[in-house]
Amino acid sequence: MREVYGPPAFHIHMMILQGTAICALYSVVPMWALLLCAKPLRLSFRTHTIQLAVYAAGWGLIGLFCALDPWRFVTWLAD
Repeated sequence: MREVYGPPAFHIHMMILQGTAICALYSVVPMWALLLCAKPLRLSFRTHTIQLAVYAAGWGLIGLFCALDPWRFVTWLAD
């Protein structure tokens, strides 16, 4: 069973959210690794470590919120 919400603004919002999540999940890491190979675009090791930590912490917070959500509002994402 799947709930259907009618407002077009909600559908546009969900499409943008899904597109951002797919981009962050599948294309950002390979692009980041390729940019590390280009010498003019390479920054310091410390900067790249911070970028990697922020990326991992962001996904960790999303997962933590989904796991600890007492009202289970986000369970419909798994449908």
